[in-house]
Amino acid sequence: MPQPAIHEIINLGSEGEMVIKLNQKLAEYQENTNYRLGNQIVGKLLLRCHSNGIRQRYAEIWVPIVGKGDNGV
Repeated sequence: MPQPAIHEIINLGSEGEMVIKLNQKLAEYQENTNYRLGNQIVGKLLLRCHSNGIRQRYAEIWVPIVGKGDNGV
């Protein structure tokens, strides 16, 4: 049986922001749901573009749901 996971397209920001943006998104998801997420993130870079000299990167990610949380939601 496949493991349940969240699947999302996210903006990873510019140079040096990838880990920060990804951690913010996952923390936000866990705060707003009653799921605990695993640490085996799978992803694929979809687009890298430059706008006004700033690089933006967008990725498609899958993060396994490993159980129910205890945040009271």
